[in-house]
Amino acid sequence: MSGVPQTPTTCALHSDNLFEIFCTTCKTSACKECKTILVCYQNNHDVIPMKKAVQQINQNADEVLKILTSIKQNLEEKFDTIFENKSNFESHLKLCKTAIDIQEKAIIDWVREKRNELISELDDLEKKNNESIGCQVTELDEKQSELKTLLSSVNKIKNRPKEKESLTSVKTDVIGLQEKVIKPIDDDTFHKVNVIPSFIISTKLNNLMSKEGIGEIKTLNDLYKVSTKEEPMIFTKGQLVVVKISSQTDMNTGLLTATLTHSSGEEESTVDIEHHGSGEYSIKGKCYTDGNWKMNITACDEHIKGSPVNIKIEKTGMVHTISKISDWKEHNKYNRVADVLVNKDGTLLISSKSRDVVKITKTGSFVETIEILRDVKVNRMHQMGDGHVLFSDHLQKIVAMCDADFNEIRTYGNDVIKYPSGLAVNTESRTLYVADCEDNCVHKFNVDTGKVLGKIGSEGRSDGNFRTPIDVTLTKKGHVIVADLDNNRIQMFDTNDRFMRRLVGFGYEDGEVINPCGVTMDPDELLVVSSYQKLQVFDKNGDLIKRIGSEEDGLDAPCGITVISSRPRQLAVANHRANNVKIFNY
Repeated sequence: MSGVPQTPTTCALHSDNLFEIFCTTCKTSACKECKTILVCYQNNHDVIPMKKAVQQINQNADEVLKILTSIKQNLEEKFDTIFENKSNFESHLKLCKTAIDIQEKAIIDWVREKRNELISELDDLEKKNNESIGCQVTELDEKQSELKTLLSSVNKIKNRPKEKESLTSVKTDVIGLQEKVIKPIDDDTFHKVNVIPSFIISTKLNNLMSKEGIGEIKTLNDLYKVSTKEEPMIFTKGQLVVVKISSQTDMNTGLLTATLTHSSGEEESTVDIEHHGSGEYSIKGKCYTDGNWKMNITACDEHIKGSPVNIKIEKTGMVHTISKISDWKEHNKYNRVADVLVNKDGTLLISSKSRDVVKITKTGSFVETIEILRDVKVNRMHQMGDGHVLFSDHLQKIVAMCDADFNEIRTYGNDVIKYPSGLAVNTESRTLYVADCEDNCVHKFNVDTGKVLGKIGSEGRSDGNFRTPIDVTLTKKGHVIVADLDNNRIQMFDTNDRFMRRLVGFGYEDGEVINPCGVTMDPDELLVVSSYQKLQVFDKNGDLIKRIGSEEDGLDAPCGITVISSRPRQLAVANHRANNVKIFNY
């Protein structure tokens, strides 16, 4: 290479012999005839073959070159990024200036158009006013001409007694003229202008221009903001994390990036960004490690307003057990729990075939015991959207609607229902569904009037029939799902009461059921089923998603289920034989 000194490869002392030995201690090269190398051997220097020395130096040089190449590449990428950012900035700058000019022209054109409309309106007023004045002037000219004629006639008659009759005639004409001229003037209607133009300034325009003018300049990261207000957002492990973003305008989702990072540094890469239009976006991902996470959301490498979003991921499984329920009752103390319900105020209501309904907090603290005024045995319950509660009464064999304090409003199914259990209400069709364990069907009533609307199924083992139907729930489409206890299955029916499919069948394995006692649909349309000693979650097609909890959780004939919250996903179940309520994250 020109300009670079070359390292000699031959010995200058011994007829240009090739260097074959290298002392790494003295940094000296030698051929086999060189005596200097003997000294190196005698002094136990590190003497190695020249080939090996060349390999070592080249290897080290290659490593350094590799680092230098990486640095060079990194510098080139930084230069490219700078120039790309500069180009993007200049491009957006040009677009913004063009947009400002367009906005300015649009406003000027609009103002000019409004100005022309107002001037045209004034021109029309002027034309109409001139026409009106012209007509009045013409009329006055005619009367003035008539006046001159009469004046001339009167002047000729003066001093002429013989013209008495002529004066009488002229006087009649004068009185006629007086009626035409004097009276309209006295009425104050003839000489005044009917319309006087006045320009009223638009205060809306003034207010708009003083607040916004023609617009404002914002950087891209200022255009977006996190819509979610909770801090932190809480989800269960594996649950879909959804963070909503809003923008002042519909921008390309390519400008947004998001990452989920655990406090340990673990990063979750499966993050999707969806654009819903109208400036609305959602960022979705799943976290499979419990603990604290952050969702970092950026636009053009800058954090948007509200980022990072703090997210807490809770473990799935049993959270705690609520016992001592019998201690809080006054009646039928030994009857075991049948159902649990989330009240409108966020507390839990627990029934156990008694006239006492126990109210507790979600953490298990006792609030009060609600005693129903008449003798009843409250079995399953259902919360209405208006705060009213429905419950099935095993004693009177009816379903009752009551207010939040369990004061009765109306009843359903007198002399129709034989043994009422699970309840569900279609709020759109206003249909109340009641699972009847003894009549082996699901009764239907109008929830507002109590009118009987029919029933689904009858006793039998074939699809569409039941043996001890014990609970019922609905999908968002209004499909009816029934826990068929003695047939060991979960069945689905359409809105016309026709059998659709068997969602879950008999068996001991996960994904199968024995004596299913409870069914409920959560807000994500996940079907939760309680059966002999286990809880399971299925999708709306009956495919198993997970089993909730484990055998060590002490589930023993779990029955009524209620979803406590959707974020984190949490439910409560009435654990019948153990006479307690268990709370699970799922």
